[in-house]
Amino acid sequence: MTRVLILGDTHLPAWGQLPAELCHEAATADLVVHTGDFASVDVYQELAGVSRLYAVRGNRDAEELESLLPAMQRFALAGIPVVLVHGDEWGRPRPSRLAREFGHLARVVIYGHLHKPYVEELGNCLVINPGSPTVPRSSPASYITADFAQDRVEVTVRSVGGGRLDERLFPVAGGVSGDAGDGPGGRTGEQRG
Repeated sequence: MTRVLILGDTHLPAWGQLPAELCHEAATADLVVHTGDFASVDVYQELAGVSRLYAVRGNRDAEELESLLPAMQRFALAGIPVVLVHGDEWGRPRPSRLAREFGHLARVVIYGHLHKPYVEELGNCLVINPGSPTVPRSSPASYITADFAQDRVEVTVRSVGGGRLDERLFPVAGGVSGDAGDGPGGRTGEQRG
């Protein structure tokens, strides 16, 4: 089983402003997935120094991050293919559109940009948005912890300082037509941070 901290849209100029519980979650997770909009390269570097990190760039990231991070990543967690995007290229991305767009590549699509948590299975695709732990919109400040196993994903939406908002178990069959790779990386899947 792989324990994952999923967060995004942190919009922080410096590491010290990340809520303490997220620092703890990052240090105890097997890896961290960030949907973009770190804002500063310092936050990216600090997260990469604490845990293995998969990340994409957001529309509000510093120029350094725009050149360092890809717009999309594909990888596998416990054999389950995952696509990670920020989502800004679709304006206000609809989960159904993301499932249609990436469902042939992955069983799980993780995205950000909306600052509001979302977890739903759409067809053969589990679509996840962690919300924002620092700048929420129409929802509590949030992040997600998820346990990936070969045949399931257990997702817990958490409120910063307030515990669980939602917890669900999703049976997920691994494998899709494309190869998702299995490592954190930049534009071509190479190791980063």
